Amino acid sequence: NYLAAAMRAAVKVEGARAAPVTAGMRYALAQINDAAEIIRGARKIVKVDADESAAASIPDVVASTIPLLTASGFSGARDIRVECEPAMPPANISQIQLKQVLLNLLRNALEAAPRDEPRIVLTAKRADDGMLRFEISDNGPGFPSSPFDAFSLITTKLSGLGLGLSVSRTIVEHSAGKIWIEKSGPGETT
Repeated sequence: NYLAAAMRAAVKVEGARAAPVTAGMRYALAQINDAAEIIRGARKIVKVDADESAAASIPDVVASTIPLLTASGFSGARDIRVECEPAMPPANISQIQLKQVLLNLLRNALEAAPRDEPRIVLTAKRADDGMLRFEISDNGPGFPSSPFDAFSLITTKLSGLGLGLSVSRTIVEHSAGKIWIEKSGPGETT
């Protein structure tokens, strides 16, 4: 692709000026490859193919998700507080699917939180039953009080497709997990 070709050309440039350019290009290329994997993973879910799970470090997967948000234009992603259980053992997961769920939920939190003072926390831990538990909380306005299924294909957003929560539920349930809103109100949604 064009980025890989530009990176090869930049490597030929000598001197200290080339290093930051090639480093940025490598980072961009890694993000493009991650995005391609997310798209391939989403296609597999629609086809309901066999899951490609493997042992993975949960803190590493979580840490690699935040830069994807920043690269997507969510500058507030830098302010997300991440709390991973210490010494969390590797888990047999589909990294791409987990990243997609985290991206969807964190994107919603960033869009809901006040821009001047966002408060978003991502917690990863093992639940008492041994399952992984991820909690994302924000200080946005909460969900509407009228009864509706937040994970349906119906959206209350003015922009975007409104598919993030529905796709997240599909991924989580496909993995034999559960997704829910624990509490919702102005300034506190988990």
